[in-house]
Amino acid sequence: MKSIKTKYSPIAVMVLRLLVGVVFLFSGFSKAIDTWGFVFKIEDYLTVLSLSYPHTLILIGAIAVSSYEFILGLFLLTGCYKRTTPWFLLASMVVMLPLTLWTWIANPVADCGCFGDAIKLSNAATFWKNVVLTIAISYLCAYNRRYDHSLYRPAIQWMGSIAAFFYIISIALYGYNIQPMIDFCPYPAGTNLAALLG
Repeated sequence: MKSIKTKYSPIAVMVLRLLVGVVFLFSGFSKAIDTWGFVFKIEDYLTVLSLSYPHTLILIGAIAVSSYEFILGLFLLTGCYKRTTPWFLLASMVVMLPLTLWTWIANPVADCGCFGDAIKLSNAATFWKNVVLTIAISYLCAYNRRYDHSLYRPAIQWMGSIAAFFYIISIALYGYNIQPMIDFCPYPAGTNLAALLG
């Protein structure tokens, strides 16, 4: 029985960089823009698991996860850190793939919160989305470094990294302390809830 071997294709790498990068960029952005919503989602998971952590720790975790996804998605799109970026993304999928399989089977929460309130996915759709992402990222782990196209030279990649970090942290803290810059909630500020319920 012959093993299946993949071949390097510059077009495949370019397309996968675009698709996977956009998914992670948007996933991180939609969580960061509504930090409170993501904090509540994490608390939902912790409640199901009968775990309890200080609010500050949950907040730090929420901002860290959203920043991680946003920055790595941006790196993939721009071609920064071509060797390491896919491996960091694959590491996140090692955690998320079993987690989303569990949420599909056990159904502890109605929505995984992958894209905050911007896009709602069923637990089954979330799991299969992660299967596809894992396959795509695995291909990029093998071949991304060979595709020699990026927006930044290696010598100045650190500048983009710092700018992306401060950008997403600023959005997350603004949304947490003041209000989200974009409100994906079905009941944005100013909605008359009494009229909707009555």
